[in-house]
Amino acid sequence: MVAPTVNFSQGYSALGTAFSLRGVSSLALQTGIQPSTAMVVDGVALARQAEFIARLSDIDRIEILNGPQGTLFGKNSTAGVISIVTKAPTNRFEASTQVMATNDSEYEVKGMVNVPVTDAIRVRLNAFYDNQHPLIRNVGPAPDVQGAQSYGANVKVDFDLTDTLDFRLAATYSHTNSSGGQFVAVGPNVFGYAAAGATVCRCVPTINTNERAIDLYQTRNVSGTLNWSLSDALTFVSITSFSRFTENEGIDEGLTPFQVIVGQATPAPGAGGVLFQGVDPGFKNRNPDEFRYVSEEARLNYVADRFNAVAGAYYQDYHERYDLNLPNILDGSLVGAAPGMPYYVNRIPHTRETDRAASVFADSTVAITKMFKAFAGVRYTNERVHVDYHRDDYFGPAALFDQLTGVFAAPPVDTVDATSTHNENSVSGRAGLQLEPNEHMNFYASFAHGYKAPAANLGQYLIAGTDPIIKPETANAVEVGAKLRLLDNRVAINAALFEEWIHGIQLTVIQPTGATFTNVLINAGSLRTRGVEADAEWAVTPQLRVGGAIAYNQTAYSGFNFTCNSTQEATGTCPNYPIPGFQRLDGQQAIEAPKIKYSLNANYASTLPGTSIGYYGQVDWTWNSPIYYELGQDPISREPAHGLLNASVGFRGGRDHNWEVQLFAKNLTNKLFYSYMNNIGILGRPIGYVTRDYQRYGGVRLTYRF
Repeated sequence: MVAPTVNFSQGYSALGTAFSLRGVSSLALQTGIQPSTAMVVDGVALARQAEFIARLSDIDRIEILNGPQGTLFGKNSTAGVISIVTKAPTNRFEASTQVMATNDSEYEVKGMVNVPVTDAIRVRLNAFYDNQHPLIRNVGPAPDVQGAQSYGANVKVDFDLTDTLDFRLAATYSHTNSSGGQFVAVGPNVFGYAAAGATVCRCVPTINTNERAIDLYQTRNVSGTLNWSLSDALTFVSITSFSRFTENEGIDEGLTPFQVIVGQATPAPGAGGVLFQGVDPGFKNRNPDEFRYVSEEARLNYVADRFNAVAGAYYQDYHERYDLNLPNILDGSLVGAAPGMPYYVNRIPHTRETDRAASVFADSTVAITKMFKAFAGVRYTNERVHVDYHRDDYFGPAALFDQLTGVFAAPPVDTVDATSTHNENSVSGRAGLQLEPNEHMNFYASFAHGYKAPAANLGQYLIAGTDPIIKPETANAVEVGAKLRLLDNRVAINAALFEEWIHGIQLTVIQPTGATFTNVLINAGSLRTRGVEADAEWAVTPQLRVGGAIAYNQTAYSGFNFTCNSTQEATGTCPNYPIPGFQRLDGQQAIEAPKIKYSLNANYASTLPGTSIGYYGQVDWTWNSPIYYELGQDPISREPAHGLLNASVGFRGGRDHNWEVQLFAKNLTNKLFYSYMNNIGILGRPIGYVTRDYQRYGGVRLTYRF
């Protein structure tokens, strides 16, 4: 069961996707911003959430820690941590294979093998291949979209060096080629133009484009984990990791079959009479992004009868190279020139960022009495963020642009250079009390203060003379809660009341700029999030388990002014306060944050009479209230309330149930929804992004364990 405060948004690329907790999101439309919700896989803190490879699951457990974190392990975070622990190599031979096929032509193969090489060496290997046929039809000359092909592997080798010392070497690689980042028109653009055969509605989309959509990204990681039992109470852990991520993406910006393709003579600038054309400069030149980092974490864990403690240090050295070549052809009427004459417009940034973070941390829990415990932790962080930014701006008649070579025969009309270094020192921590009347009841109250590093504006729209680095994000949070196990552990209940203030919340937002738009990285004032969350699970019988979860989360921005939204401008309802064309965001709901979200699930498992064949059925329902995807609460960016119903049935048999057949269905009610929307007048009011389950599909999954 997924925690009710976890939400997911998908943008045009892997790095544009984001998980959020309790309404705190840091969706990055361009790079340079760390996630408010940290993700940790097998003890390694990921620099970006896109590095997590869900298909290489082999997951043992998932732990969600809400609120500011940093005193126990890993990096700082302001919203919380999603910690994923995968299965470790075991001392017996295991192997499995799994194949999956769906009714909409997705095919997947997974394999796992676990080999005890010797009594002291164990190896576990996972691999997968997935091919998803595109889900959205393109009636134009470019390929269909919303498809993907991916493959990857993970290997873990455990070494027992002595009776008290062991070491794990792990390596992961994945490769994905996806067209899932192509947006679609949900509403009409300001020109009233729609390509022939393309849909412009809240419906199953069809597009008509001539530029292929592609998001090609690769992840690589190597890590080593040393565990040394110094005594019965004291353990030393060291986690060393190297990661590299590369991505290049391109989508059809104009949603027409008249995009200009470098190397092709047609369509030419101004073709089709459209006023806005994207230009494809060639995939390798479009948007190359590469980052790499090394990290080291060392900690001592002490566990005794009444006193538990951890103390450690963390270091990360992060380097990123980001370039963007995103030219457009605009009609003269959009740039203050003669209508009917096309103009070439482009801003090409070349940026480099480094982020070196060094921390020391400590946390302890003390049993004051048999029932009362106190816990407290502190973290000191020094973080140095450095950015070198260079951008060339081009503008002029499209006649100067050679679309066969991609060369614009005029010098830049402007050049923007910026170099900035921020050296931040921060102290974060937590403190609280626990009451445990017995082993089945745990009540707690806590306060936490968190920190997230400064973010860097690496995109196209840095204003000359401004600092490319924005301020860090800080947070204060209080929480009270209870964890109960009742009826001989057949009922589990968890509940919490929480309130958190995020100061200097970091967001990438889209703002209108004349006829076009800009992506702007900002500190959007403060964000308050407060509410209640609860989940419960009940083993009704040995065969039947039911569960549910609910979250009520009231979020509100304050202390920030933002441009009036398009609906306000069109209806004359813009407050024009504190200055013309602006509004105060005070009290407005946070983006990507439903006020109410709940889920229900049931699982029944038994055995066919007179046989050893087991069967099971699972059903789950998740619903969330309306959300906004853009600041300013523009009704155009509002996603209505919706629910998703998923179900599966399966059979298991053979020795130790070593074979399994499962039939599954996703989004059974066929509820269309969008995972992200933007109001961009020249493209669509709004444009939308969809995920894999935006419409109903089902399939079969076959598993065999050796």
